Amino acid sequence: MREIDLDIEEGADMILMKPAMPYLDVVHAARERVDVPIGAYQVSGEYSMLHAAFQKGWLDQNRAMMESLIGIRRAGADFIVTYFAKEAAKLLGSPRMWAGLEIQLGQRSHGALPEGGRRYVQVDRRA
Repeated sequence: MREIDLDIEEGADMILMKPAMPYLDVVHAARERVDVPIGAYQVSGEYSMLHAAFQKGWLDQNRAMMESLIGIRRAGADFIVTYFAKEAAKLLGSPRMWAGLEIQLGQRSHGALPEGGRRYVQVDRRA
């Protein structure tokens, strides 16, 4: 947290934390403390670890990928840098695969939404 405070004092426009998964508690604490956009970088090791589990059949690829990204978002990250970007974008555009799932995409507003505004992707169950 000291490093984050120093970055903000030096004029940082945003914060990027890495690796994302082991620092979700720090992402959350920073979100409670600072009012700049916070990003989280899901590093190649996290990506590789999940892919190894997919290849062994231990995890469902789409669900585990989305759970990992949603967990980062729920911790307080405003944006995520991930090697899953293209795959996640395809899934988010596929209502049949995620029927009934509502993902909160934006709790924080940095000019795009009114203070306290929320942005949601809602999937119609009938789709």
